[in-house]
Amino acid sequence: YARTLHYLLDSAVDLHGGEPIQPNQGDSGVEFGWASPVSLRAIRYSLPEFIDYRDRLWFQKRAPYAHYVIEGSSDGETWTLLADRTHGPWRGRQTDFLAPAALRRVRFRGSFSNGQPFTVNEIIAFPR
Repeated sequence: YARTLHYLLDSAVDLHGGEPIQPNQGDSGVEFGWASPVSLRAIRYSLPEFIDYRDRLWFQKRAPYAHYVIEGSSDGETWTLLADRTHGPWRGRQTDFLAPAALRRVRFRGSFSNGQPFTVNEIIAFPR
């Protein structure tokens, strides 16, 4: 346990100077971008909360989850995989640390287990 705790504390990245993003819901997913190329070090965002904790029997219902990918593009036509979240029950607030790349567009493509349209909220981009 102590070794894991020290690893997490030593590898922690101080994220400050984030830029709130207003995404667009498009046919190919949730997208946002900039007029000139930007190098991102991380993206923080929230997936919708589907669990209604006011319901007394919330724990007996299936908890929806997301499977998705985050892609980046420098020209809006050719897309590169930035983060693969296609395995695992992804929910709630997420932070993805990205490899250095000059990007003009970023998009999220995915699905929710309950069939609702894929959306992402409260996106904050952290440029290098």
